[in-house]
Amino acid sequence: MKGATLLLGLALLLQLEPRLRPPSTLDCPPGRANLTAYSGSVIKYARGPVQTMLQIRTDWDTTESVVINHKGSDPAKWFLYGGEPLIASNWQKIADATGQPRPGTRATAWVCSDGTNPIVDWERPKK
Repeated sequence: MKGATLLLGLALLLQLEPRLRPPSTLDCPPGRANLTAYSGSVIKYARGPVQTMLQIRTDWDTTESVVINHKGSDPAKWFLYGGEPLIASNWQKIADATGQPRPGTRATAWVCSDGTNPIVDWERPKK
């Protein structure tokens, strides 16, 4: 009986999503309390000349707004795609012809408590 319980527990563990790891480029103050990750579906996206705003409907049933300020700089440095730097060809996989994220597009926004720009990691579509 113990062996069956152990095997069931192991099977359940293998089905779990891997633990999120913050991007290496993220520069937050030390300590887990200084970093928040919002993972979920992107429900709103607006990019302007000085900032980009996203709303994420999280996997925990909250809606979180994230703002990236990029006045006078290229905002690409604040975005990743599957953990790698975002390049122009990735955007075609994320957005539709109007430049809006495709329905169901997911991302994780890594937000530091000190107010520095968050980093948004767009998820690769599941196959």
